[in-house]
Parts: sequence; structure tokens; C-alpha cells
Amino acid sequence: MNDAEHPGGAVVVEGLDAFRAEVLESPLPVVVDFGATWCAPCRAIAPVLDELARELAGRVKVVTVDTDDNQEIARAYGIVSIPTLYLFEPGGELARTMVGAMPKRDIRKWITEPESLRGTLGG
Repeated sequence: MNDAEHPGGAVVVEGLDAFRAEVLESPLPVVVDFGATWCAPCRAIAPVLDELARELAGRVKVVTVDTDDNQEIARAYGIVSIPTLYLFEPGGELARTMVGAMPKRDIRKWITEPESLRGTLGG
């Protein structure tokens, strides 16, 4: 799937190839939301992440990975608790992680902290 199929919201990633294309090869920083449909905190932050995806469009991409449907990806990244957010820098380097549901202002700050996006600062 690509951004055109999900205008203004989080991109749903299914499978390793899609994860590689949407996250690891992205020219933008990418927030990956690891969660599951049965997880109440995951469902609670989903609309927040969609809002942030729209607000930060063109600067940051937000993708969602269902850990039940994508166990290989979840295992590869050591996901043991959900929701877990990973922030990848352009080129696929993991910059930071957040475990648990947080308020929108905290997630936004976590995403936009300058030190979390070293590549955008020329460092």
C-alpha cells in the first residue's frame, strides 16, 4: 500500500516487502505503530496517530503494523508490548521508541523532538 491509498492518515503495512518499502526505504522519518485490533490502548491512539499523520504530512509518515497479522516483523523488532511506537530516520535507522498509549501532545513532542531526527539537522 502507499500514501495515495491512505490520503491524510496512517498507512497500513502488511508483510515484509511493504514494511521495507514504506519504512526502511522512506525518504521521510517514519513512525511505526505496532498494535493489534483487540488492544484497547492501540485502538485509543489510532485516531491520534491519524491526526498526527495529517498534521505532519510531507514531513513525517505514520504507518500501522498489526502484530497479529505481521508476527515476523514484530519478532524482528522485539515487540513484546503493544502499543509500541518506533521512529525511524530516513534510510531506516531506528531513532527512538515509545511503549504504551500517551496523550497526543506527548506523542507529537516525541515525534518532533529535534534530537530524534538527527538527519534533518545535518548531523
